[in-house]
Amino acid sequence: MPLLKLTAAHLIASLKRLAPKRVMVAMKSGEIYIGKLDNEVVFSLIGAQTRCPFIECDWDGFAVVKFGMVASFLKAPPTKETVLLSYSSGRLKIDTLSMTAKWVSAPDWIATMASEAHLMADVESKTLLYCPRCGKCKGEPVDPIARQWPAGLPVASQLKSDHANMECTACKHKWCEVAN
Repeated sequence: MPLLKLTAAHLIASLKRLAPKRVMVAMKSGEIYIGKLDNEVVFSLIGAQTRCPFIECDWDGFAVVKFGMVASFLKAPPTKETVLLSYSSGRLKIDTLSMTAKWVSAPDWIATMASEAHLMADVESKTLLYCPRCGKCKGEPVDPIARQWPAGLPVASQLKSDHANMECTACKHKWCEVAN
């Protein structure tokens, strides 16, 4: 059974470094990887990573759990000075809180690669543009690939609606957005 013991202060400090300011954003932040690298515990979200020392460790892989569950410790910190993390039969237990988790049993270098890949993952950013008709910031690409000006098309003022690559989700107006 994987076991990890660290101080409550280090756990809270690590979670504070990773946590967004708003609770609902934290709930939607995705999964957090908890692994071991050399003599440190690694907490990794998409685009963010932090490390802290541990007291005792028998952690031969990494656990994957929803960040919103772990972020609950920011609102209600552990009462004890040390926190015990353990994984058993599909559940990660942190102090007294037990949650569903995935466990990947792997050597340190595999866990490091997975954590780094999770850190460097490309977050799909959704760029919304202002609609020229209603003025709301609701313009989304009709086809994300079709963001370039098609070759052989006439000037933008002569375009028909079938060449549109953007659409407003509020008023359904379509237009052609010219890429830089």
